Amino acid sequence: LEKLIDLRQRHADLLGYPNHAAYVQETKMAKNPDTVEQFLSNLKAKMKVLWEEEKKVLLNLKSVESEELGLEFNGKIEKEDFRYYTTKVVEKFYSVDQEKLREYFPLETVTEGMMRIYED
Repeated sequence: LEKLIDLRQRHADLLGYPNHAAYVQETKMAKNPDTVEQFLSNLKAKMKVLWEEEKKVLLNLKSVESEELGLEFNGKIEKEDFRYYTTKVVEKFYSVDQEKLREYFPLETVTEGMMRIYED
């Protein structure tokens, strides 16, 4: 692994790039690390707004369920709550049945497809 890293750095140096990541980015769609940084910065700002909206929905579901079950509502989405309540959102607001969805995406087929994508 260390030899591979050294060879990649040598390759990048020979081609005039600061590192292998900069070389790979230019040959792909990003072109350079600054473009990636700008994209991620813009994405972060947009995602923060969306997360605040989504968090309100999750907290509301948790509050209602806590009240129905006679549990104390702590006003937080804990890490163990997140998957549970996001599944509830998908089922309630988007009418998606996860079990039905699985029928269309057998594990073996999905795994093979993912492997083909990442082999390229």
